[in-house]
Amino acid sequence: MLAKPTFLYRNASLHILVEGAEPSIPITYLNQNAHWPEATQRSPNGSFHKNPAWGRARSVCFDVILQKGLIYAGDWRGTDLYRGRVHSGCGIAPDGVADALLVVRHGDSALQEPGQRPDTRRWYNETEAYLIRSLRERRFRTAWCGAPKCKPLEILTREMRGLTFCEQAALYARARVVVVHHGASLANSLFLRPSSVTVELSDQFTRNRAGESHLRWAHTFENAGYAALFVAAGLPYIGARVTYGVWPDDKRRVNHGRPDPLTGVVQWDPKRNPRYAYTDPQMEIAINRTRWAEVLDLLDLMVIGST
Repeated sequence: MLAKPTFLYRNASLHILVEGAEPSIPITYLNQNAHWPEATQRSPNGSFHKNPAWGRARSVCFDVILQKGLIYAGDWRGTDLYRGRVHSGCGIAPDGVADALLVVRHGDSALQEPGQRPDTRRWYNETEAYLIRSLRERRFRTAWCGAPKCKPLEILTREMRGLTFCEQAALYARARVVVVHHGASLANSLFLRPSSVTVELSDQFTRNRAGESHLRWAHTFENAGYAALFVAAGLPYIGARVTYGVWPDDKRRVNHGRPDPLTGVVQWDPKRNPRYAYTDPQMEIAINRTRWAEVLDLLDLMVIGST
């Protein structure tokens, strides 16, 4: 069953795509278990707990059927169409200026609602503060517009939870650079202006080959998860394999990611493969600062070079 925010997001995006079509295009869903009544105020089928439009029919004919795929099957033309429809449907100016640097925050425990599972993808200790400070100091912030001196990109730290589909689209449309950990929020990158850059963060280790259990390092600029989407869509992208997991202090766990209390250095046992489970609420996320410096250098080149 889809999480409620995920369904609301998909439902809104589909309605925007078909809005204004003549004749009108009804949207219905085969999976009746993923339905919430308040999500269908604009749906021709009414609330989800009712039977779909075909009632007791044994078979149904569709003009178009959408099924989630494992890879993005479109190209830049489909992206351009989708972006244009969403910008129009959400009231986003087509000639607006992308003048912000967006750092997407996952899981803020202060906003957690009762009954929800603990937040995931939380930054470890001062990691978020370091991340923002390092971005603030970069040259691209004041050289992004092609003029000798630009108004500095405004740094925004935002969480997508609680925002409507259009609010998320508008936030991304304003961003010249987006820094986001691997996850569903990357779908919003399709609403960026064509020259804006997405930096996808993921773990600095790569999967072992069959039968191996030792530590294997990923290349800093290896695919961080959604590279195929950005290549197909023709959007600027940096896959940054710069993060690692920090687990609670447990003497039984090897490669826990916690720094030595005296030296501040993180030690890795090369004979053991570190665990990186960003959906586990026990794990917090830290950044390898040496690798991150490489990413910042590339980001300067991409942002300034595209003006």
